[in-house]
Order: sequence, then structure tokens, then C-alpha cells
Amino acid sequence: MLWIFDSSYAGQASRLTLKDSRSQARRSHYIPEAHNKSALEIRPSLVRKNAFTLVEILVVMAILAVLVALGLQMAESTAEKGKAAKCLGNMRNIGIAALAYASDNNMKLPMTSHKGAENQWAVTLQPYSGNDIEFKCPSDPSKTRERSYAINDMLTPNPCQAVFLDYSYLSKIDRPSETIYFAEATPEFTMDHFHFSQFYGDQVPPDAFEELVDVHRHGKQANYLFADCHAEMLSWETVKKRLENSSDRLTDPTR
Repeated sequence: MLWIFDSSYAGQASRLTLKDSRSQARRSHYIPEAHNKSALEIRPSLVRKNAFTLVEILVVMAILAVLVALGLQMAESTAEKGKAAKCLGNMRNIGIAALAYASDNNMKLPMTSHKGAENQWAVTLQPYSGNDIEFKCPSDPSKTRERSYAINDMLTPNPCQAVFLDYSYLSKIDRPSETIYFAEATPEFTMDHFHFSQFYGDQVPPDAFEELVDVHRHGKQANYLFADCHAEMLSWETVKKRLENSSDRLTDPTR
């Protein structure tokens, strides 16, 4: 069989093929003008949306400052609660040691420095506490004194030289859970006992009590150890109301 080719058709096809390949090559290397522009030139609005204004920065800084202040306040509050709890624990330990001492001494409570330095309660209680009892509150602002607590002198022999008074024996106190035995002293107080007996049977005035006892040691509260040796935190308002009641035994077991 004889094949006959039309040379004009072949040439035309060849030219079309060459033209298509050149067109395709041009398209493959074509980069639109917009693609050569930077993102900033194409969409400048992106910069405006992603950047912070001075006002926005100041607002964020103010919010952060408030959060930091709140965090510090919460941390301080938590730390103070821990100190108050430690102080209350100190009081309980003193109470336990005082009961142990009393059981060995015909139910007589520990004495003050009036009976000699060797008989002072901070000394005589040590053997009943494993020698690790603490007499200083963690919140005590005083850096010099060794003790934060003091005894109610109405629970010592012959307070204020009253020879007919002696409530230093637990057996003589009718309601020991109502009378303070130890309290937290104000930072300037240096003695080991309070002179509540100086009012000669009258109720201790609230302002005089506040000068001796640090009633605001833990916020608006303070820790107290009672004659039955239970420890309790009381608000100043509660203590003040009891002091204003002439029949209350808070400081005087004779009432």
C-alpha cells in the first residue's frame, strides 16, 4: 500500500505545535504584577488590624497591674491566715503544757516573774513541751522581745497585793472556760503578765484593755487562751461587748 502525505498539512501542524509550546512556556513563566507586590502594598488594612494603639496598650497594662495587685493581696491574706493559725497553735501548746504543769503541782497554774525568774511561766512550762514550745506570735511586729503572750494576773496569787484573792488553782475557778488566762500583748508591752487586777473588782475598761492586749493582731481579731486551757480567736467587737457587761468573767473569775 502506498501512503501519501500532504506536506502543507504537516507544515501547518508543525507550526501550530511550535506556537502552542511557546505560548505554554510564556504562561509558565508569567507572574502577575500583583504577585510582585509586597503584602503591605496589596492589603495595607492588615497592618492596621494587627497593630495595637497606644490606648489599647495602656488598657492592657492597667488590667495587668490590677491583676498583680489582687494576686499580691490574696497572697498576703493567705500568709497572714497561716500566721494566725500558727499563733493559735502556740496558744494551744501553752495550754497543754499548763495543764500538765498543774497536774504535777496540785492543780496550781504556772506563776509570773513576781515569784522569781526561775519560777516564771516561760521557764516552768518548757519541760512540759519537749523544749520546743513557742511563746512568740509570727505576726508580732516587735523584733526584740522573746514573748508575745502574757498571763492574766487575776489567775495568780494575791494579785495587786490582794491577800484575800488567790485564783491560781484551777479548782477555785468556777467557770474556767469564760476567763482569759493568756492573751497577745501589744508590741510595747514587755512584762510577762497583765495587771487587770488594778481596777479593783471593776470591769476592765475597753480602752485600757486595748492598750494592753493587741486586740487587732490578726486583722480585727486576736488569739486568747482561757483558764480551761482551750484557745480561741475572738474579734475585738466580741471582746468589747463582753468587757461592757459588768457580770462577764472575761478578765475576772470572781464575777
